[in-house]
Amino acid sequence: MLGRVLNGVSCEVKEKAYGTMVEKEGQDDEEEGNYRPSVMMKEMGWSSLKDRRNVERLVQQVKLALEETRGEVLLLLERRQQLQSTKRSLQSLATVQSLLRKLVELLKPCDDKEFPSLVERAALQFNELQFHMSRCQSYLSTDDVQQAELISSRLLSNLNAMFLDGVRQHDAGSISQCLRIYLALGQAKAAEELFRREVVSPAMQDVISEISLQSDPNGLRGLYTHVLAFIDTNMKELLDLTTQSDR
Repeated sequence: MLGRVLNGVSCEVKEKAYGTMVEKEGQDDEEEGNYRPSVMMKEMGWSSLKDRRNVERLVQQVKLALEETRGEVLLLLERRQQLQSTKRSLQSLATVQSLLRKLVELLKPCDDKEFPSLVERAALQFNELQFHMSRCQSYLSTDDVQQAELISSRLLSNLNAMFLDGVRQHDAGSISQCLRIYLALGQAKAAEELFRREVVSPAMQDVISEISLQSDPNGLRGLYTHVLAFIDTNMKELLDLTTQSDR
């Protein structure tokens, strides 16, 4: 449509040029005392009114054509964005399905020596899995979501076992690795709760009780001494690691 309007403008320009020539001829004739009809019409204001209306009409046509073109361009851009978004989602969906298969293999029972490194690899891939799942939520099947939840539960279970084993063996390296994985998974609170439930609570039930208080000849002082001994014995590695990280 814009092309047709521009052609019309071109024709209008030609008509203007012709009109200028006619006007010049009219001036020449006027000097000679001869009046042509076109000159008389101009004097009456007819030609100027017609030219102005034609120009206004052409300007309006150009505006309409530009608006239509602008609308078409915006529509094409919107469709392009939708296609790009769909393509990105489908690519993430393919990655999700690939990662699910890899994680199932990584979390299978294995030798104790390989266990820590496999858990850490699984944690890294699980983070990647969560990222891609967030980009293709509308395309995920129920099986995909359930499998991801099962993998998450299994991964955390393996990590908890690895953490408790490191605490009980006073293995600072293993504890440090576990804490790093907990942080990567956003599960620092889970590590705190696990340590409180499985390590601190059972020990404190024996140390802080009516029976232990009555049986200890030092009374409260003796109870306090037992608590400090527990901290020095069972929490030394954790305290050292967390103190270093705070620095």
